[in-house]
Amino acid sequence: MVSPRLHFDNLLHEHALSSGVHFDVMQVSEPLYDQANGNRDRRVVGVVERRGSQRLEHEARVVIAADGASSAIARGLRGRVSAPEETAVAIRAYGKLRKSGTLDPVVRFYYLSHLAPGYAWIFPVSQSRVNVGVGLFDQDVY
Repeated sequence: MVSPRLHFDNLLHEHALSSGVHFDVMQVSEPLYDQANGNRDRRVVGVVERRGSQRLEHEARVVIAADGASSAIARGLRGRVSAPEETAVAIRAYGKLRKSGTLDPVVRFYYLSHLAPGYAWIFPVSQSRVNVGVGLFDQDVY
């Protein structure tokens, strides 16, 4: 099954809301750590929001940081921006058939030597649209 990212993200969001999750949009500046443990295990118990000069702490039982390898949470956990060898880049777009017709329901992956260990893909998302992309692990290739 294939779903455009925007639709899949919305499906997850709606399911989370219907399950009682609180959702808020904010500018997160760093993780919030459990102070009871000192600096021994640095357990994340929430996030710190910056609103102008205010520092607001938001506690949570679960913190999901799905905002990138060099996000505020990732930088806070590592103490630095991610090194190039620790990151990957994926670029994707959607294309539409110029001529009328239908696409074969086939996923194609391309492993090209100059992209290794990366790869490229093409797969249909409807009768006339495809998802086209490339995933790269070597920053020099990017």
